[in-house]
Amino acid sequence: MDSRQDQTKSFTSLSQSPLWKINTDYYQSTGLEAWRSGAVPHQISSNSRIAKTIAELILGYLKDISRKSDTNEIVYIVELGAGHGRLAYHILKHLDRLIALTNIVVPKYCYVLTDIIEESLQYFLDHSQLEDYFKSGKLDVSYFDVVKSDELYLRYTKQKITKGSLYQSTIVVANYLFDSIPTDLFQVEGNTLLACHVDFDHSVDRMNLTYHKEVVGGPVYPEVMYNDILEDYRKQLDNSHFYFPNIALDCLSRVQQLSSNGLMLISCDKGFHELHDLQNMGEPDVVCHGSFSLMVNFNAMANFCKLSGGVAYLPAYATNALQCVCLLFENDHGNFEEVNNAYERFVNDFGPDDYITLKKMSYDKIASLSTEELVAMIRLSNYDSTIFQNYLPRLKQLSAHLSMSDRRRLSQVMHRVWDMYFTINEPYDLPFELGGFYFDLSFHEEAKFYFQQSLKLFGPKPDSYYNLALCHYQLREDKQLLNLIENAKKTFPDYDRFVELDKLNLSAN
Repeated sequence: MDSRQDQTKSFTSLSQSPLWKINTDYYQSTGLEAWRSGAVPHQISSNSRIAKTIAELILGYLKDISRKSDTNEIVYIVELGAGHGRLAYHILKHLDRLIALTNIVVPKYCYVLTDIIEESLQYFLDHSQLEDYFKSGKLDVSYFDVVKSDELYLRYTKQKITKGSLYQSTIVVANYLFDSIPTDLFQVEGNTLLACHVDFDHSVDRMNLTYHKEVVGGPVYPEVMYNDILEDYRKQLDNSHFYFPNIALDCLSRVQQLSSNGLMLISCDKGFHELHDLQNMGEPDVVCHGSFSLMVNFNAMANFCKLSGGVAYLPAYATNALQCVCLLFENDHGNFEEVNNAYERFVNDFGPDDYITLKKMSYDKIASLSTEELVAMIRLSNYDSTIFQNYLPRLKQLSAHLSMSDRRRLSQVMHRVWDMYFTINEPYDLPFELGGFYFDLSFHEEAKFYFQQSLKLFGPKPDSYYNLALCHYQLREDKQLLNLIENAKKTFPDYDRFVELDKLNLSAN
């Protein structure tokens, strides 16, 4: 809609539009339930495979820093919009293993989970799987609003980080964040740059935007580099709309100012990083999934990094939707060889986008896949629990015909899946499912362990008690069996299947 249409509407720049309150209100009201329920997709950006890629880039950065500075100073890894915390757990698990395998002494690090949702911050502090990381100094939490915050208050160590208070460079992780925070919208038509102001109507699954476009006659932003990037777009694009990530760039600048040195951003998100992808883009549609999200203009963010004296690592090969970018805001970026090598190996050689393509293919062909093929995909996923969960029905179909050596290999894989698992109290009880599958494979000791884990994480359930009793029976643990049956009947007196346990012939053991 041009400037002559519907002048009664309340038009503002896109980044200042009240429509962003929809996202804030949604996450404030739903909290962790947004991810537990599956209403907001998160597996694509928070799986073990993508966490391994990020951990490799972080390790490269730590190695490069170790060659040029004091390794006693802590490097802070700040995850923006951490949400459910699963990505952080995966990254920390991979970092533990990777650092144990290297012979280079790297700086100490502290991973900081940030969010604006108080429920999430308290959930992290209370989470049993994160307890050891807090105690070791490798993890902390802080409130941080990407739109306006300029300091961190670490709630576990009670430490405040303010402008210039850090000596070491900072690492920022931002997965599926920049697509959900305010951004501006422009159009290039001919050689003219137009600012697209918006008004909106919100339905259940779609945002209907109305546009009012004004010719840009001078600088749009106080930041010279922002205006320089816009001027380049005016010269290079034609008949195209594009988002300009001004709020994301503001946020990076504020985080960078916490340290007297540089910053590395690692971000995986849907978006574009090549200029030709911005050509001939029409007025955008906005799809809602409780909240809403937009495509990220990584090209503008990369240009900002370069103008700041840094280097931008962008996928060298054509990607589908997921972009994995690494922006290195270091004036001596030529000395960061380990980061360069890590990006080449773990993004350009075979990256998260390639893995997602293979994962989708495996889901489409799952009915024809063998156990060996499924195990290979689980290993390729770096033992991601969600992909295992989706493969489990097929694995059960195949299990009756497995040799003992194949069962042992599958058992090893399942233990690794459990090691990478992080609960956000979703309905799916992974340890219960693992226990049942181990029992079917005749690994009764392992089955007992996982049924016990199910009771710890998901609370008492009659089926868990019943199956655990069968494990005790198979293992000839008569005393434990009798005690369990007694406690189970007290806890669930109306559960009919406990009668079957009374019929077990203990003398046969």
